[in-house]
Amino acid sequence: MIWGIIVWGDVMNIQYRYVGENVRNARLNKGLTIEQLAELADISDSFLGVAERGTSGFSVETIVKLSKALGVTTDSLLLENQPGQNPSSKSETLATILLGCTDDEADFMIEYVKLCKKTGMFKTVKP
Repeated sequence: MIWGIIVWGDVMNIQYRYVGENVRNARLNKGLTIEQLAELADISDSFLGVAERGTSGFSVETIVKLSKALGVTTDSLLLENQPGQNPSSKSETLATILLGCTDDEADFMIEYVKLCKKTGMFKTVKP
């Protein structure tokens, strides 16, 4: 099943299969079962199981509930892995990378970047 959303004047076709995969990947990265995520998002576990398989879609309200429960952006749930969709900015690329990380991995990367910035590791060296 495919549905369209309008982003900056363009209509994009969002395929439920990919949204379901994104939800499942984010859930597994958090170490949650379907039942645990369903409870956190206040939705039924049977619906979540069907939606993760891509045979049913998500309402906007459900996507928002899931993104809050998973600690990820709604964009990452909707757009990640969609055919023809590529991160358009460096911050989106970083968000996409962090989506696949555990909390400990994300914390480590954040602290590493802060340390690199603090020590000047990212400063351009002029010849």
